[in-house]
Amino acid sequence: MVSSHLYIFHDFFAGKAVEHLLGEEVKAEYLNDDRLGRVLDKIYEIGLNQIFVSIVLEIIKKYQLNLETVHLAIRSFHVHGEYKNSGEAQTIKIT
Repeated sequence: MVSSHLYIFHDFFAGKAVEHLLGEEVKAEYLNDDRLGRVLDKIYEIGLNQIFVSIVLEIIKKYQLNLETVHLAIRSFHVHGEYKNSGEAQTIKIT
């Protein structure tokens, strides 16, 4: 995990081709900690899965993908806590 203060978030974009990456109307100085906070709040509000599905649907339209050959996995699976362990190593024995 990297520890970095968000108030210096804009420094990351200094000297990078932000206009090329994100659009000509986007300037490096626009990308600051306040804007990042609002974007993260909006992502949480909309939901990451919904954003992912919307992006994928746009890609399907843009590139006219045949849906018979596209697999879209939008499920997420989370594990919290620890596994109960018998204390023995869980290895496969090859004979």
